[in-house]
Amino acid sequence: PIYLYNYYYYPVISVILNLYIIPLMSVLLACAIIAIAGCAVYIPLGKLLAVPAHLILIIYEWSCRISDRLPYNRFVTGKPGIFALIIYVVMVGTIVFCQKKMPKLQVVMGLAIACVMLTTRLRTGIDVRMIDVGQGDGILITDNCGHDVLIDGGSSDVSDVGTYRIGPYLYSQGIHTLDAVFITHLDADHYSGVLEILLDAGVSMPRVGALYLTSSSHLMKGEAYEALTGAAKDGGVPVYSVSAGDEFRLGDIRITCLYPDETCRGSDTNDESLVLDMKYNEIHFLFTGDLGGEGEEALDNILPEYVEPDDFLILKCAHHGSKNSTYDEFLDISGPDLVLISAGEDNSYGHPSPETIGRLDARGIAHFCTIDHGEIDVHVRGTTVEVEGYLKTK
Repeated sequence: PIYLYNYYYYPVISVILNLYIIPLMSVLLACAIIAIAGCAVYIPLGKLLAVPAHLILIIYEWSCRISDRLPYNRFVTGKPGIFALIIYVVMVGTIVFCQKKMPKLQVVMGLAIACVMLTTRLRTGIDVRMIDVGQGDGILITDNCGHDVLIDGGSSDVSDVGTYRIGPYLYSQGIHTLDAVFITHLDADHYSGVLEILLDAGVSMPRVGALYLTSSSHLMKGEAYEALTGAAKDGGVPVYSVSAGDEFRLGDIRITCLYPDETCRGSDTNDESLVLDMKYNEIHFLFTGDLGGEGEEALDNILPEYVEPDDFLILKCAHHGSKNSTYDEFLDISGPDLVLISAGEDNSYGHPSPETIGRLDARGIAHFCTIDHGEIDVHVRGTTVEVEGYLKTK
């Protein structure tokens, strides 16, 4: 339980590795002491005597490297809750205390039930989580059927965001494979972490089932495109082009691409951002990437076809709350009931801008920002929407 609580998975192969790694520790220690004693007499002699210790360390290192690359090496459970930990400890403690009075089968069954309760995660409804990646975007969607989707994953102010934030966070949620990853556009603060995950190829981070890029990125290509598609190819991940009208269904979720179409050419990459509408029951999530005013104007004519006036709309605020996005006309047409903003604390751009916040406040639209709340979770159960933020403290 301590290991799962801190690392979110159990390394299955470690049981086998420890069969020879632990016994060799005493040999390693003895070899090291002999080598140090040899160095005290004559340094070249000490180097020679250190060879056995060096070989043991090489065995350790390569054993770990090889085991990391074996399939099903990691049993990913996610971070167990405090309640599950307490139940596990109480059950195991009771079994250990009473094992002499219990049949062996009952002991085994009791331990098995305790392990299942510790490692099982129950899903109900859907969850949309805005991961705190600093100045960037990273949105995780999970449903009750076991589907996991990531929309963007990058940062401009957090180094190695995939390795140290997104990857561990996915493991903490019990995710070992992402069914799909959508990149709204090819700015580093939206794809840098995804690139790290693709390059890792499932060694120390979750695997990617499929990568989706905008049709414009396929036509324009460029360095970022080549890096992403190259890493995906090396890892055996299929890459697909997405344009307006494409639809994806995952369980009870329907994801529709609203923008851009294959002919779209914005004034910059932001205005070619992928816009996805995700519908669950009568609740819509609108993911807008870094869409600017030009893209919003095009979206004004498209959105009413997909979102009914009485539907509950949750908007991912475009471009981290920039003053050049989320204009009055767009807000009036879309009519969001809730707005989520991803931005980094003390970022140099001043996101989210006072102008954007003012436009939201003027309409009485509730809004949450990662600067104030850290990770933001939106839980949807039936037609009930709950928002929870992990409050930061300075």
